[in-house]
Amino acid sequence: MHAFKFHAALPAASLLAELMGKAFHPPQKAWLLTVPQHPHRARQRGFDHIDWLATLCPSTRRMPRITAHRRYDTPSLRHLDRRQRLKLMKDAFSIETDVTGKHIVLLDDVMTTGATLNALATLCRQQGARRVEALAIARTPPSAWRELHTAR
Repeated sequence: MHAFKFHAALPAASLLAELMGKAFHPPQKAWLLTVPQHPHRARQRGFDHIDWLATLCPSTRRMPRITAHRRYDTPSLRHLDRRQRLKLMKDAFSIETDVTGKHIVLLDDVMTTGATLNALATLCRQQGARRVEALAIARTPPSAWRELHTAR
């Protein structure tokens, strides 16, 4: 994930998309919402890595899309605890597509505390989504996350 996300390593992207395609079988009539990056962050990185994976993955490339935006450029969440992340992500997103009655699948690259996915899921539900599911390509083990934050 790191090689793809930070260095645009195409072999890593292909492998991740293939593995994701084998593991994820989208529900019928579900809509895909990839976790949006702020435009500034996407320009720095040179691409939107989550959107790119969604396009490469056979399971998600044909799903209809929901468009969301980051309302402000949040700093990296890497070194923040769950409480800080939840506070920072509150009201961080807007959704331009009508989600009323829809089944939404959220896609993120790495889930650590779930704050980002929680913020998007809450927004979808507030705007009338019938069902919201979250899909992350990788999960930071809670033990590793706790070690990082207690060693500080």
